[in-house]
Amino acid sequence: MNQEERIKAAVKELLTSDKLSIEVHLDNDHVNILPLPKLWYNKLIFFIQKFMVPSHFKNALMRTTGAKIGKDCCLAHYHIWDAYFPELINLGEGILIGGLTTFKAHEIKGNTLTLGKIIMEKRTMTGGDTILHPGTIIREGGMTGFRTDFQGEIKRGEIWMGTPSFLLSKLDQDGIDKYFKKRDMHHKEYYKEAKKQINDFLKNKDQMFFKLYYGGKRAGPGNDWWRARSVFKIWYNGILVELSRMMPTSSLRILLYRLMGAKIGKHCHLGKNVIFDHIYGDLVTLEDDVVLEDNVYVDGHSYTMSQTVFGRVLVKKGARVKKGAMLYCGTMIGEEAVIEPYSLAQKEIPPHEIWGGMPAKFIRKVHQSGKE
Repeated sequence: MNQEERIKAAVKELLTSDKLSIEVHLDNDHVNILPLPKLWYNKLIFFIQKFMVPSHFKNALMRTTGAKIGKDCCLAHYHIWDAYFPELINLGEGILIGGLTTFKAHEIKGNTLTLGKIIMEKRTMTGGDTILHPGTIIREGGMTGFRTDFQGEIKRGEIWMGTPSFLLSKLDQDGIDKYFKKRDMHHKEYYKEAKKQINDFLKNKDQMFFKLYYGGKRAGPGNDWWRARSVFKIWYNGILVELSRMMPTSSLRILLYRLMGAKIGKHCHLGKNVIFDHIYGDLVTLEDDVVLEDNVYVDGHSYTMSQTVFGRVLVKKGARVKKGAMLYCGTMIGEEAVIEPYSLAQKEIPPHEIWGGMPAKFIRKVHQSGKE
């Protein structure tokens, strides 16, 4: 068989067997087995979906590429999908995919092509900025944390995190219920309660965050994103966030975030692709002389299958958040504290301390000279 026939045969074998991955020897680096119009269509759909909100329409559109998308999948923003082999991606019912997740159904190393299924069984989750490689399966009740690079099997109740990935914890049934089980209540009662708590939170500027267990009509609260607050405010925030992402570091970017409602002090620096939360980014406060380096993500909300967290973020005077770090909703960074690159900062970081890791932990004190 020639190379194209070998690749087609490998895909067919994957789709008709229990195998998770297959290796194919390559004669050259041309692996496309789709008609060019179909490939271009897939790439167009996968580009458009990056900027679409979770919805039934988005899921239906994604299915036209050949990807298998179950009922009530919550597909967030900025996902990267494999346009060449989308039929190898199978997402079950009622799952939650965090923003910036990447699905890689094929990889090439040297003259070897690895093709693999990516399977997420029903009621599973990925944290934001996760990469799933060919030959990956996440069992029901399993999940990845934020910024996880994973290949293999995640068993029921397991949480994997990090790059390279490691087993963060193994949940018992109570732990699984905490992340995946809905409240037993009528959805109208839940929505009424949620609206009241959201309004109370927005009015009380001293409240850093609140948590609400989900009892709505959908599989999880991510599908009810449009109930998080005024839809007009969510769209207004989102437009300003997307405009700011296109701009280089400048006073204009800071102005856009101030127009959104964020409080940004004097002499602050926002690096390239600094992103504030689309829903609650207006609740971010940066005091004077704060530095957010490139690709920092400032969160304002977090969803699991069972709960919602909405929160403010406060970064105090002179703090520095390094490249690629994430500030979780409800986080306060103390004066002149430092968050190391690609770390996940949450809760309260004391002043004059250096924290790093996934999740961030104390490393050492900042020197009295102000140097790290």
